[in-house]
Amino acid sequence: MSKFVIALNKDVEMLDGEQYDTLEQAKSVATDILKQLHGDSPSSLDDFEDEVCGYLDDKEYPIDDLTILEVSPAAFPDFGYMIFDGLESYSLDDGNPDDEWPEFTYKDRTELNKLVAKWLTDKGYTPNWYNEVNSYQVEADNV
Repeated sequence: MSKFVIALNKDVEMLDGEQYDTLEQAKSVATDILKQLHGDSPSSLDDFEDEVCGYLDDKEYPIDDLTILEVSPAAFPDFGYMIFDGLESYSLDDGNPDDEWPEFTYKDRTELNKLVAKWLTDKGYTPNWYNEVNSYQVEADNV
């Protein structure tokens, strides 16, 4: 399920701002922020550090636009592949060169991947990273 975050630009490194359930909610908040930044008694961008992702101290003024990023929670990587690939490399580097590491099957890799992902999830280690799906611009000229 996608979420929406407001960012200074598309290349923001940390998604540490508020998350919104709909694009309309995020656009509404971004529009309000831009109105306040460009109003008669403008606010400081620092006033919006909880809503806007990015290094606010580094941004030059005035802020003419904000980016809405549509993001989806990322899944765990393929641990089965990572483990078997690591074991194969370890076998080649530190094992007996005459002994070949046995070939692993897709079924083995999938089974190991599910096992590690389940263990991590059961322990509460869930992914906290996101993949960008889309980006949208909200410009000060349109507020």
